[in-house]
Amino acid sequence: MPTIGRRTDIEGPDAYVWFLADSSHPRYTLVKNVIHGQNYVSAYDLADYPVTADDVLHTGRKAFDVALAAVNCGKFNIGMVTLGIVQHCFYETVDQAANKILFGHPVTEFGQVRQILSDNYIRITAMKLYHERAIDYMRESSPQDRRFVMFNSIGKMKVTREGERVFRELSDVISAKGFEKDTYFAVARGTIDSMPRLEGTAHVNMALTLKFMPSFLYNAADLPPAPVRRDAGDDEALFRQPGAAGLGKVRFADWRPAFADYRHLPNVALFLEQAERFAQFPVQAPATDAQLADLDYQLAVGELFTLLPYGQLILEQAKIAGTPDDLVDAIFELFVRDFSAYSLGVFTKASSTVAQQEWALGSLRKPITDTARADRVFAEVLGHAGAYRMNP
Repeated sequence: MPTIGRRTDIEGPDAYVWFLADSSHPRYTLVKNVIHGQNYVSAYDLADYPVTADDVLHTGRKAFDVALAAVNCGKFNIGMVTLGIVQHCFYETVDQAANKILFGHPVTEFGQVRQILSDNYIRITAMKLYHERAIDYMRESSPQDRRFVMFNSIGKMKVTREGERVFRELSDVISAKGFEKDTYFAVARGTIDSMPRLEGTAHVNMALTLKFMPSFLYNAADLPPAPVRRDAGDDEALFRQPGAAGLGKVRFADWRPAFADYRHLPNVALFLEQAERFAQFPVQAPATDAQLADLDYQLAVGELFTLLPYGQLILEQAKIAGTPDDLVDAIFELFVRDFSAYSLGVFTKASSTVAQQEWALGSLRKPITDTARADRVFAEVLGHAGAYRMNP
């Protein structure tokens, strides 16, 4: 069992030790599974456990960096787990709604139900596109190209919270059916909330993402696009992660070219307008010294910033996958709405300055709706009715 510990005879970072603990050793005591469920997360005690030189993998700062890298790489999957959970929930919800008659009409004919099903089908599509592309950056990473660290933190934070949002909104459609024991929804209910919190909180990953913001916005490098990586190659570079320090020096390619091929779509163009305004935010309405130390304010700014790389990878993958323009424009219709909501979040902060309030109000945009496109997307949504049912 890989274990991180500290020596008691040394102070500071040199005290860290990353070592292997033998679960069959008599001084290794398995305490219990700390969660309810078939998954096993063990708590164990090492009382007077002898650690030999052969057991030690790393010491000092290297031990801490390796332990952190294990989290950065190993927890990458929680975004995709969330995606799988809510996709099953979506199938179950649309199937139930399409076959439920209320006041003489299928539930799917009600305006609010149609909106919820469409919006969340679109959010699921965005989650899927983002993570598909993030895989490429992770597998193509090297000690010289660590862009994946930010994209991973966004997957662990943004995608998982989007999944929570999807689950909550679908709950309003499936309603009481979602509590019945023979539904997948009932199984998902006990799992979905854990996804953003398996690493502490989503705020940890938001704070990590913010470390990359200056480099992402203002220090673009001439880096090649990550190739599509679905080969069976050895991703050994993931085991050669450099230290945790210096994340602010990680370079990114310019984010704007990803939007270039989609500027003909009205909501992509509108979102790009908002994104360009955000790039000027630190100049036009700089944070005060107090705000720089106020994580609550920084998190509000982080919600805005995160939409830029999130949108970038979605568009990169949409181009690779040939995603229809209807879905791409629908995704960015939601993002324009989200950006405006997050801008209001900055406006309403108690600490926001006059300049920040003016910037926030100037960033509000009304997304461009298209009835014909919305009808086509909803027809695609209804096409999933009956696509998935739990085995009895």
